[in-house]
Amino acid sequence: MRLNHLHLLVTDLDKSQEFYTRTLGFSFKVSYGPELIFLQNKEGFDLALTPVSKRPEMPPGVHFGFRVDNHEELAGIQKSGRSLYSELFTEELRHHGSWGSFACEDPDGYVIEFYWDQALSE
Repeated sequence: MRLNHLHLLVTDLDKSQEFYTRTLGFSFKVSYGPELIFLQNKEGFDLALTPVSKRPEMPPGVHFGFRVDNHEELAGIQKSGRSLYSELFTEELRHHGSWGSFACEDPDGYVIEFYWDQALSE
């Protein structure tokens, strides 16, 4: 069994679609009317987006993450994200020896963590 999708409630469907395609490499996959679209990344992970008037509050600490292969890829994502959305990519990259991470927010304030971890990549 593998986790295959995440469904987010977003206040601006076009803005969210643009964010996820420009920063994370998702591409449009399918629309089920104006209430649900699916984006997909190159690994086949599906991101469902549904428009709402107000995003629900999330409990502290709730986030989702993307693991990358190495520190260089992590630094590249941060640099690219900052050039596109400097107001959302404000956290500094943290180095912890054999792993590193940083977090940003999407346009609705969902927290996204990016990390690499040598032990998890072996």
